[in-house]
Amino acid sequence: MSVPISLINTGTNQDSCENTTFNFVYAGTASYAYATTTAVTSSSDESGVTYTATVTASATAGQDPVPSSPTGTVSFIDGDIPVCANVSVTSTGTTTSTTTCGPVSDLETITAVYTKTDGNFYNSSGTGS
Repeated sequence: MSVPISLINTGTNQDSCENTTFNFVYAGTASYAYATTTAVTSSSDESGVTYTATVTASATAGQDPVPSSPTGTVSFIDGDIPVCANVSVTSTGTTTSTTTCGPVSDLETITAVYTKTDGNFYNSSGTGS
């Protein structure tokens, strides 16, 4: 991450600094925004179908540290109709979180829309049946 550094002319001769190594230490916080993908799976039993959304965070090349579990909510949508809205995700691993919707009646196609609750992740969506 590049951090802007300002040099100030003090009006004094800087020749004595030639061939000198300077070390700069950054003090503060850094924030990262990680890409996410959302996958939808389903399972059924006599009471109906339960849809599970899995949100996975990933770092882009050179991005450090490894992302944590995504935080936020998922809305399950059938076409334009919300089936389960703003269901909180729960961490299930270092970079994954999940949530469920159901049991509901069997739907042809359902879209899970992940919405972040902090600036560390990007929104994403996925479709399943």
